[in-house]
Amino acid sequence: MKDKRRARAQIILAIRNYFASLDFIETDTPSLVKSPGMEPHIRPLRVRELGSFLPTSPEFAMKRLLAQGYEKIFQICKAYRNEPLSTTHNPEFAILEWYRGHSDYFAIMDDVEGLFDAISKSLYGHSRFERPWPRITVEQGFREFAGLELTELLRQPGFDDDAFFRIMLNSVEPGLARLESPSLL
Repeated sequence: MKDKRRARAQIILAIRNYFASLDFIETDTPSLVKSPGMEPHIRPLRVRELGSFLPTSPEFAMKRLLAQGYEKIFQICKAYRNEPLSTTHNPEFAILEWYRGHSDYFAIMDDVEGLFDAISKSLYGHSRFERPWPRITVEQGFREFAGLELTELLRQPGFDDDAFFRIMLNSVEPGLARLESPSLL
């Protein structure tokens, strides 16, 4: 696809159509929140004049909707994080989140495969990969791509979220990219 704006619009439409086909409800949660969340590694952007924060994700508002009985919901929105601009981060970014109640992570894996299949068909008229994708656990990813035993790492003093995410970003995720997985663009 040469025209990125048209491709983006087509991808967003494919996402909406995919979730609608599964009877998900598209949500629209607040753009300003009183509490930025509890994750210590995520720095929110504060709007001082209003005593609020820009959302780091729609997660908390969407989980309230789950608690109210909406079992299949999704949202495409802007999120904000007070981190410097880099090759892997922009302080403002678009995010897709979805939740399905009473389901396990295998259902979420099926959702991801189906979503990429729908996007691929929208962009190219056909699927560009075969399903099912290779599936491995986080522990297998650490062992295979970082040469580390996750259960042993978790027992070590000083092993924290930052260390976990650095290993994921620098070793596991590049390894996952080498598995036979889809490539949309």
